[in-house]
Amino acid sequence: MTFLELLETVKDEDVTLDIDESQVTLHYLRLGRECMMVTTYLGEVPEEAFGKWCCDMMKANHLFQGTAGATISLVPGTHRAFLQRLWQPHDDGEEGFLSYLAVFLKTALEWKVRLSGTSSDNEPMQEPILDNNFIIRV
Repeated sequence: MTFLELLETVKDEDVTLDIDESQVTLHYLRLGRECMMVTTYLGEVPEEAFGKWCCDMMKANHLFQGTAGATISLVPGTHRAFLQRLWQPHDDGEEGFLSYLAVFLKTALEWKVRLSGTSSDNEPMQEPILDNNFIIRV
């Protein structure tokens, strides 16, 4: 599937991409202009530290300082955390979209690591190795 075919398909139905070891769902929106909501599941927020994690997520959402322009949210009534961000097609086309996805996936990976408890709160997030050469399966 070409990039333009992907954009057209998303207009008719949500598309889930398998990118490396993550899944990203693309959802078409028309908010005055055509755009896509890009979303990925981050994991379950631990019950024993739910209040702390909610506070951390709200701080990260403030001016998008800890989310690289995305938003972290919880599915109402659950502890399931998601990262989502709007993407608007620009003249930069496929290359711009792949760069956008790389940043989105880097941010998602950082939050997945934090939620999994494999990093300490004081330890800076490691830079994952991401570039425009990742594998996408539809």
